[in-house]
Amino acid sequence: MDTKDVVFATQQAGFLALLHLAQQYPQHVNVASHVAAAIVRIMQRHRQSPEQGRSGEGSSSDDDDDVCEPGAMHNPDVVSDLVNVMLKRMESFAGDVNMQRWGLRAVSCILLHEHGKSPDAAFQGLAGTTSTYVHLVLRAMAKMCANASVALWGSQQLTQLFTNHRQFISVMAERGGIEVCVDVMRTHTDNWLIQRWAGQVVLLCAFWDVRLQEAAKGEGLLHQCNSVLCAVSDESDADNNPMVDILLCLRLVMENVGKIHATNSDLLVSRYDDGTVASIISTDIIPNSLGGKVRHQAAITITRFFRFIVSSRRMDAGGGSSLLAVLKRVLAKQGDGAAVYDLGDDC
Repeated sequence: MDTKDVVFATQQAGFLALLHLAQQYPQHVNVASHVAAAIVRIMQRHRQSPEQGRSGEGSSSDDDDDVCEPGAMHNPDVVSDLVNVMLKRMESFAGDVNMQRWGLRAVSCILLHEHGKSPDAAFQGLAGTTSTYVHLVLRAMAKMCANASVALWGSQQLTQLFTNHRQFISVMAERGGIEVCVDVMRTHTDNWLIQRWAGQVVLLCAFWDVRLQEAAKGEGLLHQCNSVLCAVSDESDADNNPMVDILLCLRLVMENVGKIHATNSDLLVSRYDDGTVASIISTDIIPNSLGGKVRHQAAITITRFFRFIVSSRRMDAGGGSSLLAVLKRVLAKQGDGAAVYDLGDDC
């Protein structure tokens, strides 16, 4: 029986058995990476059917028994030990791609689950452990910048964390996280998924911590956004594309460093045809009197209007003005919030 089969068999016994296996073979990277992958599978199934798992109804398979695991999965000491072992293995095997990509996903699954609990139910030291995790993800992305899976999965996990727990964005400032993410974007210019997710990380960070806007601009993010957006020449590709909307928002921020942030703007969730969501900027040009749903639609319309006024065939019409200035002038002429929707008709 090879390592993968051993870990898969152990997976059926649950978290505690996986913890013991990982502790028993501290020098075997294949054991550690397969344990990490097993954790991801367990947590994914747990998210898909948590009620079924707790009740034990609907299925009698070993996999579903693993999902319910009423003891170890909800034992804070076991969960804490398992997370710490995975973090140690990520440190010990910093050069192993499988350990890094599965380790960062496994730990993310557990940490997000723990952050969803009440403070007294989560394991002790959760905040410090999460900060350590962010540091290790950034280190993996920096060391393996050319590896698409590490770059993509790392960006996706950071996005999930920062979207719901923005207090950990401070680690990005301490550990040069903006530089890492922009470097990833430069390295994978032709990979739209990486542009979308790494760009989302940078947008979240720059929005909630205005100091990071200068760091992003200093890394050449404006040029990077322009290069990728210029490559999106087909309007059908640009339509309803989260990457395009995120990069347009980043360009707006880079052209107005220090002027668009959490004190005068909002991040609104935009939903796309492929079922994904993205956080995009709604600036103060959207009237505060509008309701939440209307503000959401206005933000989407305005984001698409960015695309309209900076498209290659209309570049001469802007006269060199920033996007924010152009939008403010247009809306001022219209006179009220309802005019936001008129902009969408022209696009």
